[in-house]
Amino acid sequence: DRCLPGRGLFGSLVHFEHCGQLPGDSQDGDDDVVALYKGKPFEGHKNNFYRCIREGGLPVSDVYSHVIAMNTCHLTAIAARLGRTIHWDPATEQITGDEQAASMASRTPRAGYEIHRV
Repeated sequence: DRCLPGRGLFGSLVHFEHCGQLPGDSQDGDDDVVALYKGKPFEGHKNNFYRCIREGGLPVSDVYSHVIAMNTCHLTAIAARLGRTIHWDPATEQITGDEQAASMASRTPRAGYEIHRV
């Protein structure tokens, strides 16, 4: 069963130890949901985004948490392809101690689609 503690879908590379209801699955005043919405009303992401523009603050679906989530997905894919654990330094946002894994973290962009560094 994929839900057993200590077992992950990718063996020892990634662990999914929570089975059952996750915080935020319901909108019945659960403390986790209230914290997630930062005291704002439960509404769709679009309305929440517009509210944050009007009133200030971060939306529920903010870019910072999404970058962390996407980094986790990319790192998991790299570790799964290589079949080994990799080490990530969140301060530098770099894979450390593994040149092969680090080379898989980015690629040279196509001409005309570069992101210019400021």
